[in-house]
Amino acid sequence: MEIQTFQTTPFMTNCYVISDGGDTLVIDPGDATQELLAAVDGRTVTAIVNTHGHGDHCAGNAALIAHTGAPLWIHEADIDLLRAIPEQVRMFGVTFAPSPEPAHRLAPGRPLTVGATVFEVRHAP
Repeated sequence: MEIQTFQTTPFMTNCYVISDGGDTLVIDPGDATQELLAAVDGRTVTAIVNTHGHGDHCAGNAALIAHTGAPLWIHEADIDLLRAIPEQVRMFGVTFAPSPEPAHRLAPGRPLTVGATVFEVRHAP
């Protein structure tokens, strides 16, 4: 397994790219930086995961989905926050694009798999 970390957004939010067995998972793409896009080029991104719906963790969703075609995952309780990204970040004087709707819902007991690695989803509100 390979884990890469990228700091994104003016808030210096960590984004993780986890690869195993030819598959790649991206967690919390706060921004689709050139470094992040280069890191996923040539890889099969099987999922983009938002741990929660704050803009600094989700603002790169649209560009990363357009770049990879990967489905977006987030917990049901955070969908309203996800939909409000432009309004959330406006109070901080930054502009982020809206996120596409998630394709899947994170839920305890519903595992996420990347290659041979299986992640257990835990809800920690």
